[in-house]
Parts: sequence; structure tokens; C-alpha cells
Amino acid sequence: MHAAAQPSIFRAKTLDDFTETHHAIIVLPVQSSQVDILHSVLRKIDEENPAAAKVLVGDTLNLEQIRDLNNSFQHLYFVSQFESDDFNMALASAQDDVRGRYRQFEDTKSRERAQKRKKSLNRRVDSLHRALMAVHNSSSVAELESSLF
Repeated sequence: MHAAAQPSIFRAKTLDDFTETHHAIIVLPVQSSQVDILHSVLRKIDEENPAAAKVLVGDTLNLEQIRDLNNSFQHLYFVSQFESDDFNMALASAQDDVRGRYRQFEDTKSRERAQKRKKSLNRRVDSLHRALMAVHNSSSVAELESSLF
């Protein structure tokens, strides 16, 4: 089995710098004075990539702002500074979260494919059964043809 791929990480230097949304994990610097801008950036991320994990870095948000962000957006991680153990733990947690959601998505797709395959096989078995019963019950080729077509 292959090792799980590392989720891609985008680290914006400022909120205005944010342009890409296809990454699995997005790291954003935050300041309490930019909370309105942060809301619009997070909305844009969620519109274009709702499964992305967002690591918000900054120690100026107050508890009410953090609570509001948590209630408004999913997959958020808060840390006070980039060069810290908390930052590394937040990235590791975000990676685990992204991998878990990816596995769940893949499992769902796999179950859907298995259901489709099962339905297809059941139709084939039913067709084969009808054909075999027609052969068994027919006493001539003409009778067999009329029962199959």
C-alpha cells in the first residue's frame, strides 16, 4: 500500500496576498483589525474549496472573534505564531483532518462503484437465468426463439 500523499499547503503572507484556493491546507496570517477582510477571504475559500483546512496564525484575535469564526466556518485551526510547536501541531492536525475526509470521500466512491457493479451483475445473472430457463422449457428451436425474443 502506498503512503498517503501530503496535502498541499498554501501559506499567504498577507490576506491581500491570497489568490489560490485549490490547496488542501491554507495558512493565513490574521489580525483582529482585519476580521472583516478575513471573513470575506474565508467565504471565498469555502465557495471555491469548502473542504480546505484553514490555519489562522495570529495572537490578536479576541475570544469573541474566534468564537464567531468557529461558528461561521469549518475546518479552522488557530495558532498564535508561525515558529511554534502549536503551529506544527495545527498543521499536523489539519493534514490528518484532510486525509480523513479524503479517505471518507474515497470510501463513499468505492461503495457507490461496488453498488453499480452489483446491480450490473444482478441484471446479467437475471438475463442468463431467463435464457437458461427458456432453453430448458423449449422443445424446439422455434419455441426457444419465440420465448427469448
